[in-house]
Amino acid sequence: MLEDSAGNIWFATSGGISKYDGRSFVQFTEQDGLISNFVASILQDKNGDFWFGTRYGISWLTAEKLAIFSKKISSVSKREADLIFRNYDYDDGFLGVGCSGNAILESKKGMIWVGTNLGATAFEPGNNFERSIPPDIQITAVKLFNEKIPWGNLNPENDSSVLLSNGIKLSDFHFNGLSNWYHLPMQLSLSYKNNYIVFDFIGIGLNQTQDIQYQYQLEGLDEGQGSLTTQTSASYGNLPAGNYTFVVKAMNSDGYWSKEFKYAFSIRPPWWKTWWFRLVLILSSVLLLFLGSWFIYRYTLRKQRADLEKNLLYNMNGSVYPPTCMMRSALPSAALIYMLGLPKGIQIIIHILILLHKILTKSLTNWMIWFGALTPNMMHWPVLKIVCMHMLSLPQKQKESFLK
Repeated sequence: MLEDSAGNIWFATSGGISKYDGRSFVQFTEQDGLISNFVASILQDKNGDFWFGTRYGISWLTAEKLAIFSKKISSVSKREADLIFRNYDYDDGFLGVGCSGNAILESKKGMIWVGTNLGATAFEPGNNFERSIPPDIQITAVKLFNEKIPWGNLNPENDSSVLLSNGIKLSDFHFNGLSNWYHLPMQLSLSYKNNYIVFDFIGIGLNQTQDIQYQYQLEGLDEGQGSLTTQTSASYGNLPAGNYTFVVKAMNSDGYWSKEFKYAFSIRPPWWKTWWFRLVLILSSVLLLFLGSWFIYRYTLRKQRADLEKNLLYNMNGSVYPPTCMMRSALPSAALIYMLGLPKGIQIIIHILILLHKILTKSLTNWMIWFGALTPNMMHWPVLKIVCMHMLSLPQKQKESFLK
């Protein structure tokens, strides 16, 4: 336990560090960057900084970072990635690693002495340098189905294929050249069958590379950044068709972040889910609907025409010739009309008039009486009436010539 210069009480526990300011407690753990939750000793030096001896080394908390951390706690803006401790272990030259209980002090010269399981270790804070240079993050490999692909040996313009060791055949992919570092395929486009992708990455720092932590996200799938991790690989399986961007960044043990590294790629949908197939499907449906409507219209028109001819044979005042005889006698005239190349509407009118001529032997006045007996809703009735009225107005010789 320690009381600092501001009157706060610090407690070293097996679950981290607790600070009590007289009103509330604040807990510091490994999630905040502490090297170990098992804390054995606490010291505040003459600069106001804090030193914590733990099971795995020393953690250093500066007064500046403590002030920043306190403000974030009060404003509820603290994040998991806000690491405030700087740690030193065996790789940094701190021998002994495991610290003994309450075995830490500062000499008059400013040296920090720490009792460990291998003896005493002296540390001079003035010789410590600010590790403010962030690590450099790089993607080292783009794998498919968890296997490394020799992208440099593949031709992106031809239909190359690769048989993987697990028996999966990789084909139908496109990319536009390779990157300068690690030869990554640029603008990679994969088939929907090859939708299991793995990214290998590494953060390179001046020291303590093993303490670098990572945070990544697949834009287009993940809603936000993932948790901090020390793993240097990210796998995504069974990805749906779409455009994606893999984003990764690294942070050193002092909380300094690298720039984000982004890698864009796409997965093409199957042909039955493409926009052009849907367009063809819509156009085909419209065409089938149009053809169906047209055939129904033609069928209705032919039926009406057949009903009209039937009415001409049976719906009149007086006797008629047998239908078979009448139709047979009308065939030569109908063939002649077709050979003349007249419009179809005129052909129908003249054909009907010829049938009337074959049926009736009376005068044109009787023709008009017969037309009056037709049903009003017949389709060609107004046209026939107009034609017949025109014939009545012709001279007698022209009428006889027309009827011959």
